[in-house]
Amino acid sequence: MTDIAHQLSISTSTVIRKLNDFHFNHDFSRLPEIMSWDEYAFTKGNMSFIA
Repeated sequence: MTDIAHQLSISTSTVIRKLNDFHFNHDFSRLPEIMSWDEYAFTKGNMSFIA
């Protein structure tokens, strides 16, 4: 956030406020044609995944 604010010469609070203004419409009535995910080591001995 700080880097974005610095590059745009605005405050970090403004960056956060603008990012919080975004709203995404999700259509869960069908699946996308392509889905992907990846697993990674989150902590020692535990795995997590990114969808």
